[in-house]
Amino acid sequence: MKISTLSGLLMLLLAACVGPLDDTIVAETSDWYVLTAPDARPIEAVHGSLDGTLVITTGPRIYTTSDRGKTWRIANYKDKVGLFGFMEKGDTLIVLSTKRTEGANTIANRSYAMLPSFYSLDQGANWLPYKQRYNYDSVKVPLNRVLSGSGTEYAINYKEVKYQDATYIETAGIISSTGKEINLPQKHQLSSLYCDKQSRLYICASAPVCESGADLTYCDDAYGTLYISKEPM
Repeated sequence: MKISTLSGLLMLLLAACVGPLDDTIVAETSDWYVLTAPDARPIEAVHGSLDGTLVITTGPRIYTTSDRGKTWRIANYKDKVGLFGFMEKGDTLIVLSTKRTEGANTIANRSYAMLPSFYSLDQGANWLPYKQRYNYDSVKVPLNRVLSGSGTEYAINYKEVKYQDATYIETAGIISSTGKEINLPQKHQLSSLYCDKQSRLYICASAPVCESGADLTYCDDAYGTLYISKEPM
């Protein structure tokens, strides 16, 4: 998609509304870089690269960072529709505003982000309404599964856990198509997976979970978490 003169002028004006936010927490373990969301919501989806520009959505907001998560800039997206995923099409980044789950078995289901709603031509800083026609079912980006550059599929690992007399489905980490289970340093509710061009795995998640089951509560004021693998997967 090529930027028109009118769109270019509009984006220059909108850029003036985009400002830096306070510094956020950046940590690491032996296997992961750990970034914290700039607002108290789970991170729903991510796009881009840790070494370049990284774009995330926490649902009602979009943020970008170019310094590996030390500071974030809030994008001009102000629509009231929640967001669940990103899709790249040529030089255009598109955000998707519908989430659909397929499969009767909750543990084996597949979830997708659908419905292109807004697009960006500047790596996620500014957004305009997406008005191109498309086949609804043809735009379907996987959320809980991703294929790495090596051809290995990684999926969110769902497990049934019993608390008192009830059974809950929890996200217990990641499992690969080779059968390898990947456990994270802390317990979270996981939202989506993504692999960048270097085949590093990104895991979008809630804040760490302090209490599970019916008494689900988050630690750290509910600020979402993004894990990024240090090595290609």
